[in-house]
Amino acid sequence: MQWTYRITAASRPKVLMRVTQVFDQQLLSMRELKLADADGIVTIHIHVDVAADLAHRIQAKLYSQLDVCNVDLATGSLPQTPSPPGYKPEGDGWTRSDDRDDESYSGGVNLPSTAVQPPSTIVSVPVTNDPASEAR
Repeated sequence: MQWTYRITAASRPKVLMRVTQVFDQQLLSMRELKLADADGIVTIHIHVDVAADLAHRIQAKLYSQLDVCNVDLATGSLPQTPSPPGYKPEGDGWTRSDDRDDESYSGGVNLPSTAVQPPSTIVSVPVTNDPASEAR
């Protein structure tokens, strides 16, 4: 049976990878995948062919994923959703509807990295109870 998942999640790095990994773990092929990112919220539509019991188990697994806010599950395909704020429908997807169409848009999040931090400059001298002449 064909099922469509509509997943709403926070727009963070690797959210799409984590969501699609749930389907990959079940060795499922996605028939269709649509992604829309607007105002820090990602909407992902995934269309798969799977048995009903497995479809509901996958829905439960998707809820346990980090940053996922909501998971809607429907048989067949979901009705056409309205375009996100600031976007207009074009072809099979959406494009920006503001006057910045001539600017290039690469997407992503520009946050400072926490992976590399400078070493601590605090130096502490070990405390001993020995007289100064014996401490070395």
